[in-house]
Amino acid sequence: MPTTIRTFIQLLLRVIEISYPSHWVSDLLHSIIRDTLQSSWRPYQDAPIPASTIGQRHPHIKIQLGPWMADLEVLVASALQLFASPLVLPPQFPSVADTVVFSSKIIPLPYDIGYGGNPALALLFVAPGTNPKASGFTIHKLLLSRKSEGDNVQIVSSILTCDVDFSTRTGTVSWRMHTPRVESMKQAGWRLYLWRLDVSFIGQPLHPFRFTYSHILHS
Repeated sequence: MPTTIRTFIQLLLRVIEISYPSHWVSDLLHSIIRDTLQSSWRPYQDAPIPASTIGQRHPHIKIQLGPWMADLEVLVASALQLFASPLVLPPQFPSVADTVVFSSKIIPLPYDIGYGGNPALALLFVAPGTNPKASGFTIHKLLLSRKSEGDNVQIVSSILTCDVDFSTRTGTVSWRMHTPRVESMKQAGWRLYLWRLDVSFIGQPLHPFRFTYSHILHS
């Protein structure tokens, strides 16, 4: 699932770190970072997942990973030194030096929804004209859309810090991202939401999206 795709890639990188040949995973990583991954899998949208679905196969379709590229490009750029032979990266792919830690004010989730039970939180960056609270806006639909929504939506699961004050209903988050991407979002008027993925609850937007460079966290 894309909610854990960052963890999955970290697992692949760990396999290389413990001396498995890097070419074992490089082909899969190529298809992910170049957004060409195809699959015969389909999400089962209920629980529990019946065992009968394990072997089911469907016609291959392209999996739309565009909305997760801002997160994935930072992760992969930071691990390129692990590969014995270089990964062939897209032309726009950043180097580690091009990524910076940013911070922004955010509107916290309601207390009764918010942060109990080890929540799966993500930052949701949304372009003008896209409504993430519409009924059709789900992770499954983003993944299986006929066209990528990466130009309108970016989902960042690698939140570095998330500080919330329930008494004042204010919060601050920090994350790492490619600098030109963040600057472009700001200029285009993107909005920033806090999204609890495990219960599919999206908070209120911060608009206009403002950010600062977190020099203390920058490395």
